[in-house]
Amino acid sequence: IDRYLAGVDFLDRHGIEVDWFVNITGQDYPLVPLDQAEAELVASGMDGFMEYWDMFGPDAQWPASRVDSRYHFQHRRLMPLSADAKRRLRPLQALNRVQPFVRVHVSYGLIVGRRATSPFGPDQDLQLHGGSAFSSLRWPVVEYLRDYLAAHPDVVEYFRNTLSPV
Repeated sequence: IDRYLAGVDFLDRHGIEVDWFVNITGQDYPLVPLDQAEAELVASGMDGFMEYWDMFGPDAQWPASRVDSRYHFQHRRLMPLSADAKRRLRPLQALNRVQPFVRVHVSYGLIVGRRATSPFGPDQDLQLHGGSAFSSLRWPVVEYLRDYLAAHPDVVEYFRNTLSPV
């Protein structure tokens, strides 16, 4: 999220006008010339394209237990782990299935999470959706997103400590 917003701020700060903000990785390679891709985006009449789903809806692509662990806990990485240490410590993750307060993960180092009050849910302003980090959004949508997050730094801070912010 921070890198995405840094790109938006860079364009804004340098007065670079864009119609669409397309988020891809260094491993992506457009299959059509950029002018053709832009023409397709403009011709679509849409404000953006992104894959997403209600995390607890009928189209959810992850089990509820994974969603709970990733987004209703605040995590801290305690230490990096070697591949051998990850293998040896993986059984600790069984704790995640037998109690609801703490999570232990070893995939990205020794990570421990504690249950936290999240900024989303039926009684909150935000609904939790999952999806791909890759999107193509018209600039006014990107500006709205940037302005919303600037006005709600608590949301950004919350996601900084989730297991997987996207």
